[in-house]
Parts: sequence; structure tokens; C-alpha cells
Amino acid sequence: MRAVLKKTLSGKRGTKREMMAWRALIENMDVERLKDLDVDITKADGLAKMFNEVFFHGDWKRHIEWTEKYGSKEQKREDIPLLKNMRKEMRKQR
Repeated sequence: MRAVLKKTLSGKRGTKREMMAWRALIENMDVERLKDLDVDITKADGLAKMFNEVFFHGDWKRHIEWTEKYGSKEQKREDIPLLKNMRKEMRKQR
């Protein structure tokens, strides 16, 4: 997540696959969810929560599937375990 965001914000044009990934996110984006979100986006879990709420509407399964499909090797290695753990923690809180 962090790697894709960094690359996008740097202004570098991505690969066709990366552009498809961002298009899928943007089409599903709900900026209104940011209003009530209180997270620290300087931390991995805060950034993951923000992405999850805005782009996946709280659906951790879809977030994981998107990362599995479009994520880089680094994202798959680092983000997927984090997302799965966060999904498990959210289930416990219900």
C-alpha cells in the first residue's frame, strides 16, 4: 500500500496493471468516510484503516483480495499479513 501510494504521489507513471488498480480504487472511493475517521496515517495500521474505509467501505476481505491481485511483491509480503491481522482484530471487536 505504502509503496503504491509513494509511487503515485511522486508523479511517476505506473504500469498498466498499476493504473488498473488505481482506477478500481478511485471508482469505488468514498471520501465522505474520511469525516469521521480518526487514524494516524503515519503508521501502517492507520494508513491501512484509512484505505480500507475510503476505498473498500470497511470490507477487509475485498481489501486483501485487491492487494493480492494488484499488489507488488513487497505489498503482498508486508501488507497482506497486516491486513489479515487487522481483519481478525476487527472481528473480535464486534
